[in-house]
Amino acid sequence: MAIATTDMSACDKLIHAALNRHASVKQIIHTLQVVVEGHYNTRGFDGNNTDLIALVHHLGGSKLLHAVLHATGLPSLHTLKRKQKFTLIRPCVASIEASEIDYNLKSLFW
Repeated sequence: MAIATTDMSACDKLIHAALNRHASVKQIIHTLQVVVEGHYNTRGFDGNNTDLIALVHHLGGSKLLHAVLHATGLPSLHTLKRKQKFTLIRPCVASIEASEIDYNLKSLFW
C-alpha cells in the first residue's frame, strides 16, 4: 500500500526496518513485492495519523475511536498520548470568570 500510494515515508521506514534486521537485498526486494501485492502494511505512524486519532477521539469519544482503530489499523490512544500533549480547554457558558481564564492558560502553557 505504501508504494501504491507513493507514501515515501512508509517506504523509507520499511527499508530501514529491513536494514536494521540485517536483511539481504533479495529479502528487501521480496518484502517490497509483498507490499505491492497488498499483503504487508507498514506500522509506522506519522503526524497525520496522530492528528486523525485526536480528532476522532475528541469528536466521537472512546467507543468511536475503538471502532476506527480496529477498522483502519491506526495507532492506539496510548501511542497518541505518548506522542502528543493533551490540552483541555474549559469553555465559558456564561460570563467569563477569572478562574476559567487561569485554568485555560495553565492547561495551554504548563
